[in-house]
Amino acid sequence: LAAGSLGTVLQNYCNRSQSATANSIRGYLERVIGRDSLLKNDQNFLGFLRAAASEKEMVDAQGEIGEKGYWKSVVDGYIIQRELKYPLTWALLFDMGVNFGVNHGFVRLAEKDLGVQPRSKPSESGLSEEQLIAYVAQLRKRTHDNQAARDNLPGLRVRGDFWMNLVTSGDWYLRGDA
Repeated sequence: LAAGSLGTVLQNYCNRSQSATANSIRGYLERVIGRDSLLKNDQNFLGFLRAAASEKEMVDAQGEIGEKGYWKSVVDGYIIQRELKYPLTWALLFDMGVNFGVNHGFVRLAEKDLGVQPRSKPSESGLSEEQLIAYVAQLRKRTHDNQAARDNLPGLRVRGDFWMNLVTSGDWYLRGDA
């Protein structure tokens, strides 16, 4: 809501769906686009969002926004330029783009802290992709842990732990366990 992407998703959904849920959400669109923070606690609105989640039109709307608004930006802004190759790297950076915005700065901060040139290729910088992304995951976990403590949102710790566990286990190709 605060970032504005919810408005884009809901407009996309409402353009696709004629369901009763979509009709109810249309009544909130102006407030969503205006980023009305009171909607965060509006149980009717939240119920409509939950109901819409199971509709194909909502799934398709989110997929389109995810691909156009986040995936392409992450691939162009982080992956191609640095020649990053691991599926775990791609998934983590996409998830961070969605949650923190595609210009989140974690990778650039990691490069700075680790003493390599911004936007450098691991094959040329002397720093492996694994080292870079492990540090990025640590930065992300620290951010989530701090917000979880500050705002009493324990679920954020789980999210940070999820990515750290993948990095720590070395599951760079996202194959899972045995």
